[in-house]
Amino acid sequence: MRDPKRGWFVYRWKAQRDQTDGFIQTQRRKVLNRLKQRLDYEESHEFYRCGTPTCATRTFEDAMENFFKCPVCGKSLNRLDNEELKGALRWKINQLQEELK
Repeated sequence: MRDPKRGWFVYRWKAQRDQTDGFIQTQRRKVLNRLKQRLDYEESHEFYRCGTPTCATRTFEDAMENFFKCPVCGKSLNRLDNEELKGALRWKINQLQEELK
């Protein structure tokens, strides 16, 4: 259908109720998979930061290559405790797994 004022085509979308549940479940599975991958990455790496908000977090390998000095600001890189993040990821993964049962 064309908008009479602008001449643009106007599209109207309508959700089909019989397909919404399947779509939502598929999206939950995708999110769950990404969260599991992120948790695996967080658990298998050690991270370092200089503390400057604009500087990136670095992996152990990257920090070692830079002699534990931030390549941006020059400050010392200190080990980052990511247990809180890993706990939050585990909590959300468990929540999604319960919803998918």
